[in-house]
Amino acid sequence: MSVVVMAGEKTQQTHPFTPVWKIGDFGLARNTLRVGHNVPVALGGAGWLGGSSYVTNNGQLRTVGTPGWYVPEQFTPRWNYRDYRASSLCAKFGSWTNVWQLGAIMYSMASIYDGPPEPWYPFHPSALPASRSFLIGGAPALGITYGTKLRITKYSVTLKDAIHECLYEEPTHRPTLIALKARIAAAIAARLAAGDVPEGWQDLDMPEPRTPAMVRRDPATWKPCTRTLGQNVGPQCGKLVRADPENMRVRCPKHFNLIRHPWGF
Repeated sequence: MSVVVMAGEKTQQTHPFTPVWKIGDFGLARNTLRVGHNVPVALGGAGWLGGSSYVTNNGQLRTVGTPGWYVPEQFTPRWNYRDYRASSLCAKFGSWTNVWQLGAIMYSMASIYDGPPEPWYPFHPSALPASRSFLIGGAPALGITYGTKLRITKYSVTLKDAIHECLYEEPTHRPTLIALKARIAAAIAARLAAGDVPEGWQDLDMPEPRTPAMVRRDPATWKPCTRTLGQNVGPQCGKLVRADPENMRVRCPKHFNLIRHPWGF
C-alpha cells in the first residue's frame, strides 16, 4: 500500500488547500485464505502453502515489496531458524498484514515522514526503563511493537496507542480491521457530540461486505437517496437507487461525494 497525495477538493470549506490523502497502489496485492496463508493447522490454518526450499521462500515471500516497508512476517529473524515454517510469524500473511501496513502509514504521517517503523528496533513498551515505559490502551503491552518516534509526537494517547497496536510484531496481537473501524467511528461520534462541524470525510457508514448467503437471503431493493440540503433540513433527494438492506445512507450517483454533499440521513 502507498499513500497517494491528491489535490485538495475545491468544495472543502474549511481546508480548501489541504491535500487529500488516499490509500492506493495495490500492485502487489494478493488473495489470501480467510484463515491466513501458511498458518499451521494446529493454529486453525491450512498449513504451509509456500515453496519447499528456503531459497524459493526467501525470494517469493520475504523480498517482495518496497525495501524498508516490509512487514514483520517478512523481516523477522525467525526466518534464520530451521523451523521457520512452524513459527507464528514467518510468511503468516492475512488481514492482519494489512493492519500492520495501515499502522506503518499512520506512523509515517504522524512522524512527518521520518521514515517507516524501524524493523531493527523492536521494543516491549512495558519492559522499558520506568522513565520511558508506557501502557497501551490502559494496560500492559501485549508484546513487542515498533515505531520509536511515535510517543514524542503531540497526538492523543488514543491515536498513538492505536498505531502501536497496529504495529505489534505478532499478528494475533494486532486489532482487526473491523475493530479499528469501530474505534475510529466511536472517536468521530464523540467529537460530533461535542459540537464539531463535520466536513464530509468522516463517514464510515459503508456496510460490511455481504456473503453470498446474505445476498440470497436478503437481496438488494430500491431505496431513495438520502441527501438533504443541510443538517436536519429536508427534503431528501429521493432518487431511487438499488441498495443492500443494511445500507442506511443510500446515495445516488449525483450525490455520492460526501465532501460535496455531507448532509443526509
